[in-house]
Amino acid sequence: MIMGKHRSPLKPLAPTHSTNTLLTPAETTSVLATKPSGELGQQIINYFMYALLIGLVATWLLPRPTVQIKPFTLPSYQRPGNLVKRAIATVIDLLPFNILAAAITASGMEQLTDDQTMDRLRELLTSNQPIPAHMAIAVVIGLGSYLIYCFAMETAFGATIGKMIMSLRVTGDEGKRPRARQILLRNLTKMFELSPPLMVVWVLFPILKQTRQRLGDMVARTTVIDAKTANPPPPLPTSIQPPDDGTDL
Repeated sequence: MIMGKHRSPLKPLAPTHSTNTLLTPAETTSVLATKPSGELGQQIINYFMYALLIGLVATWLLPRPTVQIKPFTLPSYQRPGNLVKRAIATVIDLLPFNILAAAITASGMEQLTDDQTMDRLRELLTSNQPIPAHMAIAVVIGLGSYLIYCFAMETAFGATIGKMIMSLRVTGDEGKRPRARQILLRNLTKMFELSPPLMVVWVLFPILKQTRQRLGDMVARTTVIDAKTANPPPPLPTSIQPPDDGTDL
């Protein structure tokens, strides 16, 4: 009789996952809380910038009255706004929207302790990691709300609250009241100027231009002036003439 080959008994397969790699619930929560959703966050920012760009182009193409192309000028009695006052006004206007964005960002990190939150923010600011989704949403809501606020205030009153406090006002070419289209153009452009690559342009242009126009002002043909000089001075009193008594000298 021919004997078959002897086969050794099958060995059980080793488990693919070691029990030593399992995370506790606390560790799992920490990993999920600190894991950046970079791709989604970057997509949110990109879509927001695309929407701003489309809005900027669409506003530029809106029908507008035909005007003679000439250099931007101001009446002799109007004085461009002080750049330091303009910077302070911008800080005042941005402050509540920065607080709003910070609150939204903090709500996305509610599982973390204060120290972990600060470490996470420091890591994001000092590294090339993509922005998390909840932080991207905070940026979009903050900047979007700021854009609506600036457009509404400058259209209705010619100035934001920060500009009012610093006695500043937005004006158009030759000191005329700017149209809603111009206000929208200057503020849509501001959204791009506030981005880090263009922030140097935002600061540099008003310094170099005699009319203190930033890039958005040049696009919209507007500028910011000292509100105290917005209106022409009262006419000088005419010299008093003696009454004519009909006698010839």
